[in-house]
Amino acid sequence: MIKICYYYQVAKNIDFIPLAKDSFLAIRKNSLIITPTIISSLILSMFTYKYLGPGITKLAAQQASTQDLTLLKELVEKFVTISFVNFYIQMFVHALTLVMARDVIEKGTFGYLAAIVAVVKKFYSLLFSGTLFGILFVVGAMLLIVPAILVSFFFMFTYVAIIKSDMHSFTAIKESIKLVKHNLNAAFSVYLTLLTSAVTISVVNVLFSRAMESISETNALYNFSNSVLSGILSGLPHEKYERVLNVINNTPSYLAIAITTILIGIVMAFIALMIIKAHDVIKHDDENPAVSEANL
Repeated sequence: MIKICYYYQVAKNIDFIPLAKDSFLAIRKNSLIITPTIISSLILSMFTYKYLGPGITKLAAQQASTQDLTLLKELVEKFVTISFVNFYIQMFVHALTLVMARDVIEKGTFGYLAAIVAVVKKFYSLLFSGTLFGILFVVGAMLLIVPAILVSFFFMFTYVAIIKSDMHSFTAIKESIKLVKHNLNAAFSVYLTLLTSAVTISVVNVLFSRAMESISETNALYNFSNSVLSGILSGLPHEKYERVLNVINNTPSYLAIAITTILIGIVMAFIALMIIKAHDVIKHDDENPAVSEANL
């Protein structure tokens, strides 16, 4: 009973509204924190379009009965390659954003060079934990997505432990699992907040990808976001639905790209700041259970 009350108390201790407000204020004061995500998003989008675009256009022009299996196989191989490149670049950028977020919280500012050096120093720990997470996530996604969600849930503090507590990969993974297990209620609240942020930006990405007419990432989050967007649009009255589609179709591609990449940068910085702040609260209460129980 005391343990249940303790989990509830920790969840109460994480006051998300002030935490979110502080995170947005920090981004506003240190707006350049979003630039690594913006730059990487633009590079990956252009690379994906150039690498896959011509083949997909050619395949789409063929009749279903006469589609070139050799071309299809080549596209699948290219897609796998791009998925690997995309995963590891995003891993590096996320770690870089976490380091900058940590410095903003602790020092009020950050430096690009210092952040890059910090990530390079922890490169092997990040690489190993990221690769293990990727393998488990893909396997989980093949098993009806629920195991993949559990993997991302229990691993969510791994990078923070590597960057903030200077832990090695296995130790960081165990630390993340321990924090989540000991604070399930609070950890779930954090995870739900971060997942909602990711889905929201993915919905925006889906929305503007129609205007950009570009190759979008084919992954579970994208497909889920596409379903959410379709559900929202289908619930609108016909006139408003047509108006929304008209705005989407008439949005210039350069404006759509600019809006999407800036929003992605803001959300990724927000997630980095939120997860570090939430980690600090959960870790503090986990290390001082007597204090938390005394407040019950």
